[in-house]
Amino acid sequence: RFPLCIDPQLQASNWIKQREKSISAKTLQIATFRDDGFMKKLETAVQYGYGFIFENVGEEIDPIVNPILEKKYTEKNGQKIIVLGDNEVPWDDNFRLYMISKLGNPRYSPEVAGRTMIINY
Repeated sequence: RFPLCIDPQLQASNWIKQREKSISAKTLQIATFRDDGFMKKLETAVQYGYGFIFENVGEEIDPIVNPILEKKYTEKNGQKIIVLGDNEVPWDDNFRLYMISKLGNPRYSPEVAGRTMIINY
């Protein structure tokens, strides 16, 4: 499961960014669910195995990422494919997703808790 960090002081955020920069400075993608182009960035990260951070996550997670959280990929011609919205995106096993919430005491639904690994900093 992918981590959902409860991080009001941004300790986890800073650590994850430093860790990802040590892997490759050019490949980390950062967005919020409110950003206009977050889907394109997410698709690129999934396809090429980049790290991706969703910042400022609230108590609800956009259902568009459920296929990623549930790792609902299929195989076509030996390639793993995941459907994001209307697009079929090749899945790279090196893809890393982090979700970070600045909320001090969020109340996540059982569905969110079941799809993610909640880490409270």
